Amino acid sequence: MSEIKVGRPTVMRNVNKNIILKIIRKKSISKIELSRISGLKPPTVSNIINELLLEDTIEYCGKGDINKNGGPKPDLYKLNNKKHFFVGIDISRKKINGIIVDIEENIIARDFTDIKIDESVSVTKKIVNLINMLLNKSGLQLEKIFSVTISVAALVNVNESKIIESDIPELNGFDIKQLKESLASVEVYLDNDINLLLMGYNFENALCIGIRSGIGLGIITNGTIIRGEKGVSGNLNHYYANGDKLCKCGNIGCFETVLGEEALIELLSDYLKNDNVTIQDFYDTLLRNDTELISRVEKSLYQLAVFIGRMIQIFNPTHILIGGEIFYYCERLFDYIVSSSSEFYNHRAFDKDNFIKIQFQDETIANCAARYAVNEYFKL
Repeated sequence: MSEIKVGRPTVMRNVNKNIILKIIRKKSISKIELSRISGLKPPTVSNIINELLLEDTIEYCGKGDINKNGGPKPDLYKLNNKKHFFVGIDISRKKINGIIVDIEENIIARDFTDIKIDESVSVTKKIVNLINMLLNKSGLQLEKIFSVTISVAALVNVNESKIIESDIPELNGFDIKQLKESLASVEVYLDNDINLLLMGYNFENALCIGIRSGIGLGIITNGTIIRGEKGVSGNLNHYYANGDKLCKCGNIGCFETVLGEEALIELLSDYLKNDNVTIQDFYDTLLRNDTELISRVEKSLYQLAVFIGRMIQIFNPTHILIGGEIFYYCERLFDYIVSSSSEFYNHRAFDKDNFIKIQFQDETIANCAARYAVNEYFKL
């Protein structure tokens, strides 16, 4: 007869503790209701509550309603939102955004720094300076920070916390080890911006398309991000988009040559017959609702719409998140993506109302990075 393997008591206690925490996360609750919802015995629940109280992870918050069967009002408990805090950092081509949230995802402080000011200061140092600015604004000490999650517009090897490739020159030589040393015992996590954006929304099955300095795709199935063997899954910059221009990778017709920042500048330059235009000129022209430019951009977006439709067929997601400044400056382009992609998927499998437009303005991705960290905390 084979020996029955019994889990270690400490493992089971941590599992049960996590179950209780996840329930308390949703609302203030009594021990009796915790026992009913979790299926754990009342003595087990009481022991876990006492342990969490000693840790300051939860706190007493008053009395509940009178029991239907009589008896005293039960004690209620909730998360202690002053115990742990989480920092989200987003590094883009323009600036570094930072945010602090508490365990209930309330924003405690927000700030930013220009990535290009004082090029003698490394990105690592700029991140540390930004975190100090956030701590000063919030009145918190570094010891209160549970983790720092950093989002970068780049290909990332999350296992080694390394940037594989990025179009942001300032990220060259970015040293995560040096950052960890500067932040003492605080846990630091590095990931791709689109993946963190997607995970911050906490969907189980979804896709996220983002147009920033490049074109990225995030895929989450059954709650797990798809990364691929070398962590470069979702890099659409060099996915064939039926274009005719030579890409820097050596191939012809990549998405980067159609929808990358340089491609959009060239699109405006050709339209205006002006070689001295910037990406902001492009966005400003969109904002003026220039129908000719919008029509030209729609042609560039068509292959992306085709791609999205086919991805819906393959992955059958519940939601599609789409973000990018071009959609911020021109709502019509988002509508175009939604309507054009609908030609390429089964409408019984996906409802077009489940397209979600994401703003890439200010601290959106930094906020998602922090929210991801909170979600991970409840998985410990």
